[in-house]
Amino acid sequence: MNEHIVHDDNSSVLHPLQREVKAVFLKMWRLKAVHHKASRSAKDLEAFKNKRREHEKALRQARRDRQLISKRLLINEDEQEEKEFMETGSAPVSPDQIREMLHSVQHGGEQKAAHLAVLRKALRDPQTHPMFTKLEKSMYVLVGQLSGHNTQCQLEAARCLHELSHSPHPSVGQSCLPATPYLLTYLFSPCAKLTELCLYTLGNLWTEGTVVKEKLLAQGIVPALANCIQNQKSNLAVVEAAGFTLSQLLQDKDTADRVIPLVISSGLVPHLSSILTPDPEFGLGPAIECAWCLHYIVSRAVDASVLLTQGVLSQCCNLLIILGGAVAKGSTEEGLELLIWPLLRFLGNLLASGVCEGAGCPVGLEDARLLAALCVFSQSYLSSHSALTRESLWVLNNLTAGSTVFCTALLFFKLVPALLQLLHFSKGINTMVLRILGNVAHNGAEYCVHLSQAGLLPALCATLKMADPDVVTLSLEVLYLLTANSPQVANEFVKLNGIPLLEAIQYNNEEEQRVRASYLLDHYLHTHFMLHPDSDPSNPSLHSQFVKLNEAYRVLSKEGSRREYDIQLRHYYSGEHIFRPSSRYTSNPSAETAERMRYWEQFRHAQDYSQEHRQKKRKKNLRLVGYCIVAMLLSIGTHYFGFRKLEEVHNNFMDEKDRVITEIYKESKERARVNGFKKQQEILRQKHAEFVERYKLRNGGQEK
Repeated sequence: MNEHIVHDDNSSVLHPLQREVKAVFLKMWRLKAVHHKASRSAKDLEAFKNKRREHEKALRQARRDRQLISKRLLINEDEQEEKEFMETGSAPVSPDQIREMLHSVQHGGEQKAAHLAVLRKALRDPQTHPMFTKLEKSMYVLVGQLSGHNTQCQLEAARCLHELSHSPHPSVGQSCLPATPYLLTYLFSPCAKLTELCLYTLGNLWTEGTVVKEKLLAQGIVPALANCIQNQKSNLAVVEAAGFTLSQLLQDKDTADRVIPLVISSGLVPHLSSILTPDPEFGLGPAIECAWCLHYIVSRAVDASVLLTQGVLSQCCNLLIILGGAVAKGSTEEGLELLIWPLLRFLGNLLASGVCEGAGCPVGLEDARLLAALCVFSQSYLSSHSALTRESLWVLNNLTAGSTVFCTALLFFKLVPALLQLLHFSKGINTMVLRILGNVAHNGAEYCVHLSQAGLLPALCATLKMADPDVVTLSLEVLYLLTANSPQVANEFVKLNGIPLLEAIQYNNEEEQRVRASYLLDHYLHTHFMLHPDSDPSNPSLHSQFVKLNEAYRVLSKEGSRREYDIQLRHYYSGEHIFRPSSRYTSNPSAETAERMRYWEQFRHAQDYSQEHRQKKRKKNLRLVGYCIVAMLLSIGTHYFGFRKLEEVHNNFMDEKDRVITEIYKESKERARVNGFKKQQEILRQKHAEFVERYKLRNGGQEK
């Protein structure tokens, strides 16, 4: 029960992913507008902002649930373009029109920027992207304007490339490769809008295949992003765009092993952690992107200890505590859960990696406030985001696994009743709660007594009746820890009529659950039930026997007291006098480990076979393996000869086809040589005359 659970992007306990998915989403990027113009209609602008927030929330929600490698489209904030964007589509553009637009851009003089803006509006239709890239020198024109000296033309050319990078057609992205050196160069441009466009364009192009990824890595995209984030930290819009592009690189499974060492060696991790705190004026966007970047680093990095030395763990914990307080006070800030999500994944995976224990992670009473924050998340988002509740409990499980400090804090803050309320919810929530309770019960008798006083036993009686086999199995495991560590808890379970529940499991459930229930009844509960004074009030001797049983169980349940008792027995029968040590004993972790190994070992050897039975079974297995090998060899031989025969038939067919084609070619060549050029012309004129005579066209193009 005392275990960490690792949450990975490929296969996780709580959020499974079978394959990488590529999706295209529109991105209206700013949470709050920076520029305000008096000429705008307040009603239209507010409607556009609401639509922008809905698109952004949908994008981040999808990215949170399935971790999509997404593309994003940055919408211009100019008033006229916002109104045009909200209007419904226009007629499609033809290749001739696009060619005319390119010609206007090349020879437009001072109107080049205006012609580029017209081209950009035409490129908003994805159907025009393949037509544009197939035109001769189309990308040459855009790259020429991007590399020129006119700032407005550079900006409009970058917007055109950004529209192309958002294309759903794979070939379009690869055709943008000639512009990538200039896009990387302009990451250091004094124009923040141009830098932002270049960042989103590079992030979109990263998803276009191995060729694009290799070229961008060779051109130094990771150092360029690191310098951009470090130098543009004051411009949160640029930082948000750089965080998006960096997250595209980090979550890519094919290149993560090459990208993550570059990111760590560039000293970028402290800068990412410093951006985690949201800016009240700008919004949550930069913090969310940087949190996802840290999550991808810790989930794929081989050695995540560098994150501890750079203070990322303490920054994450403090931010979660602050967010927990805000949620507890009823904060209604939009998208707050989208920041909590990557922070929980980062913290849970960092704890599961084991680097916290090896590096001496600071764990104190001040950190115990994190438990309260996690419980607040699990309660507050239970109805709206049940997966976030499961994620919070997963982190809580990794915190309490092997940590007496956090287990003690869980009891001290009286958080167990809040966890017990979650046992009635499915989708993995109740199983994760049972794991947490098992981590607490693993620490010894005192913890088990406190759990019993918090109302755990009635809750276990309810979970033992559930139909979910995982819930029943974990409930039996928690019950074993409780009864094995504390006879007092075993007595209370008997008083709650728990014996019939185990007997029902013993006869009606799966084999593993039946074995566990039988073990609990035979070793811990039946004797208590038979000798309990309430079982037979007319027998006064049961009370004394029950007291003796509890005392014997107290002595034999601990390694130190059991060893002392064995020594006393040996010396008692040998007539020697020995020194009696103190009757106060401490729990030995190695003894508890041995006890649990013995407990699980009996399931492994539940069936005891005789030597003769083993020999028969071994012969049967060897015979079955031999049959499988023979069948496999026969199958290989059949496939070999079948493919040889198929290859021979195919070769004969192709040879015959080549022979026929060669004969036709030779015959035609010989006929042409004999007839000569003039003869061929006469034959063609004769055939043309016959064709015109036979098929004369009349009114409306109908045949005769």
